[in-house]
Amino acid sequence: MISSFPFYFDLTEYQTPWLDFESVENKLIRLSEIQLEEVKRLKKRNDQGHLYPKMTLLIALYIDLMFWANGQKVCQLGNGLFTDIEQLTYKPYNCGDRLTFVLENITHFQAIVQLEHLFSEQRKKNAKMKIVKRKK
Repeated sequence: MISSFPFYFDLTEYQTPWLDFESVENKLIRLSEIQLEEVKRLKKRNDQGHLYPKMTLLIALYIDLMFWANGQKVCQLGNGLFTDIEQLTYKPYNCGDRLTFVLENITHFQAIVQLEHLFSEQRKKNAKMKIVKRKK
């Protein structure tokens, strides 16, 4: 569902994966890896027509992953999104600026690389979060 309709669960609250993130984390990571490989293939073939929508879905997946890992749903998009990102505890360094770069250069190679790094760093933050929760 999430790969076809970005922010579906955030909007409908049909399910609330941000309340039980550990149950969906591995699925999101696997999906992101598959989508990222597809984006790289499209970029290599210079298939701009399919690259833009795939990158849009991948960015939405990253935003969901980041918010859900912090136990929150995505409440707003646009400028308010970046205000909400700044309030998150577990996020990559300089995440707002880096995500802005990706959004402004969505089909550029460096945007794909930056998004891949954001996913990787978020996974590390998620691991740190689990360790902190276990210690409590």
